[in-house]
Amino acid sequence: MQLHAQTGSSCANPYIIYPATTCNNTCGVQYCGNMECPTGDCNAYVTMAGSSAGIDHACTTDNETTESVMWMAVTATATSFTINNGSPYVGGGAANANKKDYVVYSGTCGSLTQIGCYTIAANSSATQTGLTAGQVYYILASPASTNTTATATNVCITSTVGYAAPGNTCATAVSLSTNSSGTYTNAGATANGPICSGSVENDTWYQWCAPASWPSGQQAYISVSNQVCNSTQGLQLSVWNTNTTCPTSAASANVVCQNPGSLTQYYFQWTAAANQCYYITIDGFAGTACQFRLAVGSVVVLPIELVSFEAKADGNNVYLSWATSSEINNDFFTTEKSADGSVFIPVEQVEGAGNSNYLITYSSTDRHPFSGTSYYRLKQTDYDGNFTYSEVVAVNIHSDKTIYSTVNTSTNIVEVMHYSTYKGKSKIRLYDINGREVFHAEVQTRSDENHYELNPGPLAKGYYFITLENDFETVTSRLIKE
Repeated sequence: MQLHAQTGSSCANPYIIYPATTCNNTCGVQYCGNMECPTGDCNAYVTMAGSSAGIDHACTTDNETTESVMWMAVTATATSFTINNGSPYVGGGAANANKKDYVVYSGTCGSLTQIGCYTIAANSSATQTGLTAGQVYYILASPASTNTTATATNVCITSTVGYAAPGNTCATAVSLSTNSSGTYTNAGATANGPICSGSVENDTWYQWCAPASWPSGQQAYISVSNQVCNSTQGLQLSVWNTNTTCPTSAASANVVCQNPGSLTQYYFQWTAAANQCYYITIDGFAGTACQFRLAVGSVVVLPIELVSFEAKADGNNVYLSWATSSEINNDFFTTEKSADGSVFIPVEQVEGAGNSNYLITYSSTDRHPFSGTSYYRLKQTDYDGNFTYSEVVAVNIHSDKTIYSTVNTSTNIVEVMHYSTYKGKSKIRLYDINGREVFHAEVQTRSDENHYELNPGPLAKGYYFITLENDFETVTSRLIKE
């Protein structure tokens, strides 16, 4: 059984693990929290398909840069945790294949400090001490020197204190601020209170209150995105309008009720009332444990009269269109996009009409949309510099011809995101504006969303082109180093 939302292919895209007091099963598999083995499957495992990003540990005898590896991020619950290495392989040579190296880091991606290094045999463990509860630590798993082609691992992280998700009950609901977002999890939660549809296994609770100044008829929104789960069944969502009283049953009044049983990213709106509080329940479908991003806020209405704002898939692009019936001192529009519905980046600036009292249509094209779901909004800027935003719209585009890349100006790490229907080895090449190759790397592509983290070394400011090619496709994207 494998995680599906992220690959564990880089430090920036690790498998998320929350320690439990036991592995909760006979075979030692535990990914996002208290996950159990499926019945009869005690060889459950996850494939290592990542890159060490140039890291070759001095504490191990093999070369991690030539191996397939897996990155994990573990939130410590005590001053130590234990890495339990299971047995994904059976048959001849299994003992060597199941032997794995685990290197533990503190710090952040791009600035890691090694604090532990262990070579662990099958069905054995090692304990990392000197930790700080609540801090995130990174683990790089790789085959041991005895077998560098063993590309699967079976790992469980345990601690003396099991992870407890915040907001496990309605009475302890996490308070959310207007127009802010945060990362949460229902790993380690228990069944407490109702949801509007389906069964309850591991629900967590949140509360948002509209301020006294909330305009009459104003819309609020809720966004649940970036689901990283231990199954494809995802989360289910209830937004209750019982004010300050906790809902007592599935029949309690609600304004949002969603139970799709998938990794769908949610974005919903409702008309909120001033001083009204809303409880929010997020539960794992059939017990799925996830990390996710949650945002609640105000849908701000533009000062212009906006007739429509739409985003539609157009082949490998996203076509944005909008229309106004009147404009006052309108300098320009900026189309913006986001992968999670909370952090937006500009796409294109479009000149406004200034002042008008008739219908005007506009358009913009995003030629490099995110793989999967992209969120779009319209920013309108007046001549005096004041600006407002439209509501957010979402569009889903799964294209085997889409690649998106960014570069961290402080670390020079280049992150590449790509959705593909191809599975196998690919080559990534980086060219400068004159067409000279400045970096290349071989990566493993899977038939899903792919995330790669590359380290080409110092890059001069300017434009670059990044190309991913394999036997099935060749895709290119522009990269800007500012």
